[in-house]
Amino acid sequence: RTTNEFFRDAAAYPRTGYTSEEGVCYHFRYGDVLFIMLNNENMKDSLGLEAAQQWVRQVVAENPAPYKVVCEHYQWFFGKDGKTSQYGRWSALFDELGINLALAGNNHIYVSTPALYDGKTTDGTKGTVYIQTPSSDNERGVEYDPQAPLAENDDKIKFRWSEGGNTVGAMHMKVTPEKMTLVLLDRYGNVLDTNYVYPTR
Repeated sequence: RTTNEFFRDAAAYPRTGYTSEEGVCYHFRYGDVLFIMLNNENMKDSLGLEAAQQWVRQVVAENPAPYKVVCEHYQWFFGKDGKTSQYGRWSALFDELGINLALAGNNHIYVSTPALYDGKTTDGTKGTVYIQTPSSDNERGVEYDPQAPLAENDDKIKFRWSEGGNTVGAMHMKVTPEKMTLVLLDRYGNVLDTNYVYPTR
């Protein structure tokens, strides 16, 4: 099993995490954006989740920024059927803290939402945009039926995409004082989805 110690010692991540997570969980400011990186493997029980959430609260309180972005590996929703995954564990805290954007991966099916607050879509001036990235290596994509109705969260999920097992996708992020623009690109550079994230005023 790959340990926290391995990630801490093999990478040069900032040592800004909480106890036992230094160099594994971390945060940094890049321009107007505060990025907070989480370690899913240490949040499998309620105590681990509580410690991570308390740390996120502290980081946000001590590092005010127009844009606050939280990143983790495990998906917010399951791309095949829309069922809730990590969204159920984190959305209330993101509402509380005014997190603007939540990024994840793992499921290898691209999923995006409009800004969500209290489980409902907003005009974008309040709430969190949730995005999970597609596969990008042409090997680990996941099949799904885009015509099949979602079992859950069809009121939240606005777009899904995968090319199946051989998927190549990429994302581009542009940040200005007015808005953050995130686009999904396929292997040919075609824009498939665009999301706008607005700063906290």
